[in-house]
Amino acid sequence: MITLRRAPAALAVAIVLGALAGCAQPAPASTPTAAPSSSPSPSASATVAPVRVPFDGDCAQVFTDDDLVTITGAEAPTLSGGSLNVIPPGLPASAAVVGGLECGWRGENLAAYVWVTLFPASLVPAEIAQELADESCPVSCHRSEVIADTWALVTVPPVHPPEREPTAEESAIVQGRLDAAFEALRAHGAALAGSPGPAVERVLPACDTLAGPVQQAAGVSAPVSGYPSDVYPEGPTWEILRSHGLVEWCAWYDAAAGVEVFWQADAGPPSDDALAQVGAELTEVPGADVAYTLTGRADGPAVVVVGDSHRWTVGGYGMSLDAVRAAAAAVLAQGR
Repeated sequence: MITLRRAPAALAVAIVLGALAGCAQPAPASTPTAAPSSSPSPSASATVAPVRVPFDGDCAQVFTDDDLVTITGAEAPTLSGGSLNVIPPGLPASAAVVGGLECGWRGENLAAYVWVTLFPASLVPAEIAQELADESCPVSCHRSEVIADTWALVTVPPVHPPEREPTAEESAIVQGRLDAAFEALRAHGAALAGSPGPAVERVLPACDTLAGPVQQAAGVSAPVSGYPSDVYPEGPTWEILRSHGLVEWCAWYDAAAGVEVFWQADAGPPSDDALAQVGAELTEVPGADVAYTLTGRADGPAVVVVGDSHRWTVGGYGMSLDAVRAAAAAVLAQGR
């Protein structure tokens, strides 16, 4: 899921290109039990294909302009998603680490969109593949299918009002859009295939280990685990990546301030285009190989730091930029 977060006082969801809706209660933070590490699995060998991302990571190759008009029902939809200012931030970079691709397009009206997620089928947990195998329209309509060795998920919006069930005609419209999307994907043949590369054992960072130092740096004095918003990391892409130790989220808040930490294993620094899109600026954070400030998030400033190829995004509300930098330094000191 890629969603924008509004200020915590509003506690409102701003869905950009939805996969699934957020929960209305403060989200519980994860509590894994080990520090991050990456090491090649003993089973990996020189004969394993290297990581390959479908379409070489170029979303513009997935659909033609005519495809997009047919699938979205909108004129000239534009490529969107993957911003460092959405929740979770920069997720396509984590998908690419294991040969995945996530792309989205939307029309001028946010109600017109299509979202495509591609992963090597071997990486998708059976429960996720089963859950998303059939068309479903709780908030958005999605279908998944395995094409050769690639698991593909397509998400489009419903065309009926949320207060009632769709008519047969409305269901047929959605079915036709999903059919058109999968027809276009199948036509790509080998270009659709990605490779996860050699097996790598990754361990999620421990939120409990980060908690004390980060809370102290952020000024969260009576913390509750989680974040007081109805927008937080969820959805199939997040769950697939987390199941392979590639992403994690830790968060704490009190009455005055809140802090959240996103971890992306082996994602490295954001691309120049991603940084330019949000007006990120270089900054200094002790222990970071490189660090950037993000000032476009609605709930407050954030800092992106990279250490040992891992990417951390630290942000929140009720904190100064200096406090966010201090929290990022605490993350690096504990989590590297």
